Amino acid sequence: MKAMEMLQEYWEQLKRLWVYAQYCVDNDIRTLVCRDFWMWTVYISLALGLLIAVIVGKKIFREQLEFYRNKKRLEARKIVADAETIEQARWKGESDSDLELSQEELAARMREAMKARAELAAANSKKDS
Repeated sequence: MKAMEMLQEYWEQLKRLWVYAQYCVDNDIRTLVCRDFWMWTVYISLALGLLIAVIVGKKIFREQLEFYRNKKRLEARKIVADAETIEQARWKGESDSDLELSQEELAARMREAMKARAELAAANSKKDS
């Protein structure tokens, strides 16, 4: 019961505010009684407009930032290695003499190539450190 009495008081205030708003909307803006109503209406409208502008600006800023990050990432992917590295990675192709090797000769050549690569990698790691 006591809660209903407290809510009744707030309900009455809300009804008075509604009647006041209807009166001010129906009458001229220059009405002296409605000056506060119109000022608060302007303040609230400006605040909402500002809030919407901030949200839109934030979204645009995020999109632009993501665009520039993707652009930078794509430019970094375009960077090509130096000529020496490209020459090492290039496929040499098969010559006719390579096709006529026996299994033992082919295995020996593969071991030699693997040793040469391992030595090259070890030399490069020593050079880097």
